[in-house]
Amino acid sequence: MPSEHDLEGDVLDTIFDFKALDGAPQHTIDNQFQLSVMVGHKGDKIGRRSLNVLNHDYMDHHPESDKLIKSLHCWFYCSGGFKSYTDFRGQGVTVEDWRVYLNLQPITHPETVNLVDSYPLPDLPDGISDELLEACEETYGSLYWKDQETPEWTTSIMEYEWKVDHSYLQAIEDNTIFICFLPLQSRWRAGWEVEQLILHPGEIKPADRKGQLCYLFTAGDCEVIDSGNGTPNITHYFKQWDCKKLTKEHYLVKNTGNEKTKIIRFYKK
Repeated sequence: MPSEHDLEGDVLDTIFDFKALDGAPQHTIDNQFQLSVMVGHKGDKIGRRSLNVLNHDYMDHHPESDKLIKSLHCWFYCSGGFKSYTDFRGQGVTVEDWRVYLNLQPITHPETVNLVDSYPLPDLPDGISDELLEACEETYGSLYWKDQETPEWTTSIMEYEWKVDHSYLQAIEDNTIFICFLPLQSRWRAGWEVEQLILHPGEIKPADRKGQLCYLFTAGDCEVIDSGNGTPNITHYFKQWDCKKLTKEHYLVKNTGNEKTKIIRFYKK
């Protein structure tokens, strides 16, 4: 979705094959952020062919690498499967940049622990050699919703991205659904954080309010229970794709649907 992070540029440099999901509301929440539910089918992509489509005024670099920037767009998937692809040819990425990137998140992070068809391999017995990284012209990996498990609230892995021209997310199954979180101000400069949780049918987990402002988004039907001092008393019903502000301190969230679903908590620190 377009924002102040994007420039008009050459439309051919932007890759956007996904469409708004029929029947899903496109939220603008309290003049704070937009939430859009997008669907793509096998082969559809979201990405870019040039850095020219990004507004450089909103680029925040990693302190140890000028080839890594804070992610300007936040995508969270809850159906199907996707491939992430980045092209390093002619981009000046060094082994030192790679080492910074590889240290950003452990390979046990629940968002990537079930990564398949990946290159370079994240868990080579002796680690990834400098020679392999120096020769690396691209990186990619695939994830499937059926394999995804996030049993506890987990900070999103999407904090940094490669500062390169060509990169994209591609649907590898039909009915791949992404949630786009787009603060009206820079996510990082405004202090927004995102955590995710996956609930199976009938499962209940705490969903306490965090930060100055806190919102709960449900990708499926749920009950959100105001638990007060630990004694449940008021039940709020969240329909699929609802996003509501949390005003009390303590809540419980229950998946009332028939399939596992993703819960996302957005809060301003």
